[in-house]
Amino acid sequence: MKSKYWLLLALVFSSCIYREIHLFNSDDLTWLSPYEQGDTVLFTSECQTDTMVVTKASLYNSTSIFRKDEGHSVYNANGGFHCSMKHGNQLIKCRYRFSKRKEDEIIVYLRVHERYYEEKQKDIHLQKVCYNGKEYDDAIVIDDSNSETKDYDKLLQNDYFIYSKSKGLLQYKYLNGEVYTFYKKIPRKK
Repeated sequence: MKSKYWLLLALVFSSCIYREIHLFNSDDLTWLSPYEQGDTVLFTSECQTDTMVVTKASLYNSTSIFRKDEGHSVYNANGGFHCSMKHGNQLIKCRYRFSKRKEDEIIVYLRVHERYYEEKQKDIHLQKVCYNGKEYDDAIVIDDSNSETKDYDKLLQNDYFIYSKSKGLLQYKYLNGEVYTFYKKIPRKK
């Protein structure tokens, strides 16, 4: 009788444990370092300033082996940012999402205005870019060659944007030719 009890207990306990756990390592976490919830980021063009506010920042990188969701036996770390950008009298949504799917790979999803980009980290071609006298060797130039746009609103579409793994959004260009460049980040008040 005791062996049946222990067997039942072992089955119940094993059904509460993840079969696979994929956690962000320190290099992966660099993708999640540019912003915190409540940060304000300013981008300037020749005659206007866009203001981006980080409305939500999340990180799920739990080391617990016990399931939090009964439907999944694999734990994939994930995190990212939801942002609202004020451009003139328009409010534009931006999203930056990162998910660990395998030990050696994360999925990077970036959306600025109506242009979105999704790629596995191993397929991302980080480039060296110079702007404002600084050099970044961890940037992605996201344009027609590697991303898509949605046709909801032509005013909100951009020609390209540049995203740095460590710094965040560096620059973007609207279809009308206006180029906006990172000016400064105002950290949230703690």
